[in-house]
Amino acid sequence: MKMRANFVIGPKKSEVREVECPLPGMGEILIEVKACGVCASDFEPWLNPNANDDGAAVAMGHEPAGVVAAVGEGVTEFKVGDRVASMAGPAYAEYCCVPANMTVHLPGDVSFEEGVLEPPGCLVAELTRVPLQLGDEVALIGCGFMGLMLIQLLRARGVGKIVAIDVSTEALENARRFGADETYTPQGLPEQYLCTEWDRMWDTGFEKVMEVTGKQPGIDLAIKMTRAHGFLAAFGYHQDKPRVIDMKMTGWKAMTLHNAHERRIWAMVHAMQVSGDMIRRGTLDMKSLVTHHYGLEQLDDAFTAMMEKPTGYIKAVLIP
Repeated sequence: MKMRANFVIGPKKSEVREVECPLPGMGEILIEVKACGVCASDFEPWLNPNANDDGAAVAMGHEPAGVVAAVGEGVTEFKVGDRVASMAGPAYAEYCCVPANMTVHLPGDVSFEEGVLEPPGCLVAELTRVPLQLGDEVALIGCGFMGLMLIQLLRARGVGKIVAIDVSTEALENARRFGADETYTPQGLPEQYLCTEWDRMWDTGFEKVMEVTGKQPGIDLAIKMTRAHGFLAAFGYHQDKPRVIDMKMTGWKAMTLHNAHERRIWAMVHAMQVSGDMIRRGTLDMKSLVTHHYGLEQLDDAFTAMMEKPTGYIKAVLIP
């Protein structure tokens, strides 16, 4: 059987090809992809697909939601016709083969577009690694798609005040809409929200700070906003080049710098199940976050929108 799949063939250039549909092997399932989230972690390979110098076309996409079309040997937890979401790919295609142990059932009343569960699953898994208490005051830097989900999850965890920071006024408006109590640009932060003076290391800044930008300025600001013995959790995906960490300031404040990312498959699968249930119950609003839809042949347009952030843009999905 033939299928259509998208391949990145050069910097900022992709094309749809007709290729053989893969067959599921041992422990795999074949998904008919109904929606696939366009993820920022695929952005760098789209910009520079031949970084490994082999010149091969690059197939990407790891946020599929769809219907099981076939199951491989040894798979018992899924059957043909099941609605599923996975965290594997390549899924910018009409079909993709994925490991069954990286896939979850999609609740029946969650749409495929809402059901791209890998991103909320990441945050649910990562948030369990952060020592939060009821009523904590949290500073959150970066109010894009992931930041707006994280604001909702923090509300569900029972935190107190959420202070959101972003360079975009539209992003700050979104942050307020999804539950932030206060919003600021970096330049507009009150003086007491920055902990940069020796004699005020205990009564300025925040005990809990979350960085969700994936950028050097976001890390720099997060360090400045963390008070003495505070906890800075890096949720942002930093991929373009190595980051510089101000060890003088982090050491002076005896603060904890924590990489929140999760790599244990079982933990991610459980978190995807939890996030699917949260969407079903209305605790996590994914529907309002998915703002842009593209066809399989429009991957370049989707990444361009991610880069340029047109008015109203939060999250894009590909619909094969």
